[in-house]
Amino acid sequence: MAKAQLLLTTPLLIALVTAEINVHKYTNKAMNLFKFVKQLLVAGLLSLLITSVIPVAKAYAFDCEPVGNLCSVVVSEPGPQSGQKWRSSDNFSTSLCEGTRMQWHIEQTDEADQIIFDVALDKSGSDPTIFQGLVNCSITELIKDPKMYIGNPRNATKNFQVITYTQ
Repeated sequence: MAKAQLLLTTPLLIALVTAEINVHKYTNKAMNLFKFVKQLLVAGLLSLLITSVIPVAKAYAFDCEPVGNLCSVVVSEPGPQSGQKWRSSDNFSTSLCEGTRMQWHIEQTDEADQIIFDVALDKSGSDPTIFQGLVNCSITELIKDPKMYIGNPRNATKNFQVITYTQ
C-alpha cells in the first residue's frame, strides 16, 4: 500500500515542484520587466525635469536648415495690406520650382518662431486658401502657381520675409 501511495504521490510532487519552479521563473521575469519599466519611467521623468529646468536657446531648440532649392522669396506685412482684409504680401510665383514638397522659412525677424500665416492663390473672384497655419520650417506639398500670396499673419509686429525651398 505504501508503495502504491508513493507511486501515486511522486508524480504529484514532481508536478508541484515543477509548477513552483515555473511560477518563480515567471515571477522573476515579471519582476525584471517591472523593474525595467520603472527605470524607463524614472529616466523619462528625469529627462523632462532636466529639460524644463535648463533653458534651451531658440537657435538650438529646432533644427531648421533650408533644404532643397530656392523657390521663392516674398515680404509680408504684419497685418493686412492697405485696402485689404486678409492679404499681407504681394504675389509670388512657384511656377518654375521643381520637386514635390516645399519648405517655408521666415526670416528677417526675431519673431520667426511665433509667426503663423496662411497662403492663398490670387484668382478672379474668391481666392482659395491653400495652406493654413504655416509656421517657420513648415513643409507642404508643392503647388505650382504664378500668383500666390501670404495672408492672415498672426503674432507678427513687423514685416517678415518668407523664403521657400523645394525638395
